[in-house]
Amino acid sequence: AVGYDDSFSEDRVEAIGVVNLQAGSKILTDAGATVRLSSNLVRVASEISAPGGTIEITGSSSFRIPSTVVASFALPTVYITGDAKLSVAGKTISLEDPYGWNAGIIHPGGTIEISGNILAESGSILDASGTTAVLDFHPSSLNPALDSEVPENAGLNSTSWQRRSIAVTMDSDGGRIEL
Repeated sequence: AVGYDDSFSEDRVEAIGVVNLQAGSKILTDAGATVRLSSNLVRVASEISAPGGTIEITGSSSFRIPSTVVASFALPTVYITGDAKLSVAGKTISLEDPYGWNAGIIHPGGTIEISGNILAESGSILDASGTTAVLDFHPSSLNPALDSEVPENAGLNSTSWQRRSIAVTMDSDGGRIEL
């Protein structure tokens, strides 16, 4: 949302663009998505979740005031309330597997970018943490040398070679927060 200020009226600003996400509202996306909020003034009092994705919040570099007014202090153009929760935390997406293994895609933590004159209240949450998941792998994918060493008894009195799996705990990277 872009405001408007003509050069003929110095004592007022005609319009200020405002994006206001009120308490109780939510923006919830699929993993890897991007949410962009850009305006002269941006206020977030809600939840925005883009697992493993990006949240970009951009306010003006300065608060738009009439040219006849002198500000005695910095005025915020991005206001993150104490109720706001911005999350790009990592997430595991489970996938169907013909052998019943725990299979999936692990998305690492994403990116939160906030620019402008920022005021973030105590209690607001900005989360770019990673995630942890237990996934099953065939032994040969963990050690390629095992691919040619099929056990002699595989499938006779033990699980067949194709269906053998090893559970592995996988940790993703965390993301980043840029202010």
